[in-house]
Amino acid sequence: MGAFVIRTHVLIAAGYTALSAALAVLLPYLVPMLQLTAPIVIGVVLVMLFAFLHAIVARGRRLRWMEAELEGQRERLTYLETEIRALRTEQGKSGSGAMLAEVKVLQSLLKQLNQKRPAAEATAPAAGTKAAPPAARLPAARVELDDDAVLDIVEEALRDSRIDLFLQPIVDLPQRRPRFYECFTRIRSGDGTLITPERYISIAEEAGLVSTNDNMLLFRAVQILRQRRPGKAEFGFLCNISNHSLTDVDFFNQFIEFLSEHRSLAHNLIFEFAQPDIRRGDAKTEHALAQLAHLGFRFSLDQTYDLDLDLDGLSRRGFKFIKVEATLLLDALKRRVGSLDMADFKRRLNRHAMDLIVEKIETEDELRELLDYGVDFGQGYLFGEPKLSADAA
Repeated sequence: MGAFVIRTHVLIAAGYTALSAALAVLLPYLVPMLQLTAPIVIGVVLVMLFAFLHAIVARGRRLRWMEAELEGQRERLTYLETEIRALRTEQGKSGSGAMLAEVKVLQSLLKQLNQKRPAAEATAPAAGTKAAPPAARLPAARVELDDDAVLDIVEEALRDSRIDLFLQPIVDLPQRRPRFYECFTRIRSGDGTLITPERYISIAEEAGLVSTNDNMLLFRAVQILRQRRPGKAEFGFLCNISNHSLTDVDFFNQFIEFLSEHRSLAHNLIFEFAQPDIRRGDAKTEHALAQLAHLGFRFSLDQTYDLDLDLDGLSRRGFKFIKVEATLLLDALKRRVGSLDMADFKRRLNRHAMDLIVEKIETEDELRELLDYGVDFGQGYLFGEPKLSADAA
């Protein structure tokens, strides 16, 4: 465009210069009385006059172009300002909604803690309550605490945000690259003492607080995942939910509202459910699963003890992962427990777009055996112990 404009101006200048030169040559013939130098002077004056007029016209055209460009920039700026205001308004509404949902969840947790103290009747351990990895390999409390003290610490930790999220990697095989992380909670007292799940889960069971424990994990996991997601979009995070939480209507309704404010996390957050809970689940369980699936969340079957799986039914309900302990899988493959054709099992999983995660892989020998069967994902201390979320991923 610039070269075209330059060529145009050159041609115009050449035109009026040629016209002035022709006039200077013809003037002596048209007006014989003129002196010899007069036509030359007239020609030069005409060139200068034409050049001056040319400059005025060109500058006027450029000024009009610049005014039009400036007006266009103003319109674009106005449009962008409008968009920014709309985004801020939308973000403010979203943020307010998310904050309100978080407050409701936190209030629900504190209400459960206040209502369900050790005076409550003892309940049996829940199948969906997943114990942490072996305590010997995890941070432990530095002092002995009685049950009342532990419950007080849990309540204070909720109020003061002293619930830490620990992550254990789930790797693809054989490359051993982290693809997912399983979430565990650790609670800190005011003096920094770590209270591990094996310490407070039993107390939660006795006090009727099993669902509260799960809810703490879910609440903290979603909070942290929302903060870290921009840089960790390639990872999935597995979070265990017991059947107590699924059927706790008051809390679950608030939790659904909370997740609705963070539907963008659905790609990253995967909910785990114990096989016993799913098999004995009632209409409440199925309705809760349907609500979570409707929001776009995927599920993982955990604590698998029976490999005779209804993959069709699991797939319809939103299950995309099956977790099996290494020892159970190897025993089944070696016909020590039941019978399993790995090639057929993997074909069935692939047909339903489901992945197998083998957990509790502790030794290189176990890993070599599993790799012979084409296992895709592994979890265990061989690949990494649970670490504080700030350092894990």
